[in-house]
Amino acid sequence: MLVLIVRTTILYAIVVIALRLMGKRQISEMQPSELVTTILISNIVSLPIENTDIPILAGILPIFLIICYEVFLSFFSLKSNRFRKMVTGTPIVVVREGKIVQNELEKLRMTVEDLLEELRLKDIFSLEDVYYAIVETNGKLSVLQRFSAATVQNKDMQIAGTDPTPQLVVISDGKLMEQALRDCGIDRQFVEDKLAASHCRIPDVLLMTCDSYRNIRIVKKEGN
Repeated sequence: MLVLIVRTTILYAIVVIALRLMGKRQISEMQPSELVTTILISNIVSLPIENTDIPILAGILPIFLIICYEVFLSFFSLKSNRFRKMVTGTPIVVVREGKIVQNELEKLRMTVEDLLEELRLKDIFSLEDVYYAIVETNGKLSVLQRFSAATVQNKDMQIAGTDPTPQLVVISDGKLMEQALRDCGIDRQFVEDKLAASHCRIPDVLLMTCDSYRNIRIVKKEGN
């Protein structure tokens, strides 16, 4: 039993490192080669875990070999447009100037119902509102709406203002985040002063956020 736990722990760590080398992507954002790599790794790892007679090295070596292939593919894809197109493909226009490109849909084996479903997922319920629609190499649909259907923005109405700054978490579940303090240009004393005004201490706070303008929001733990 101890051997199984150790083997599983080692292989788990190896897979985490391997996927970390591939970068942070969701399944829906993966290129074909990345998806194949993920599937192969999951299958390879399961063998040494299920069968302890298989040397653990027989699981580790193929994983790193596959990751090396993926790294080489990524490198050559950066250096060669032709190679990148061969490996990942190219974006395909399925709606051009408001008209469905039927032959491209057929190449993708994509029905009109599939297209409409993807549009609804983007809160577009009328095909007439679409000027261009492009299926990206990761399978996602990008949409450019017609001018008449586009959402009005502040610049369209000539409304002046400043760009918002992101809220950073400076306290999470009673713990102070030192890096966030530096990013916001504040210190521990500033935080404690703000909390004192709200009659609480750092351990009493579930969440505290702050932006570069020093606007803060405090969420106390229940019971405090």
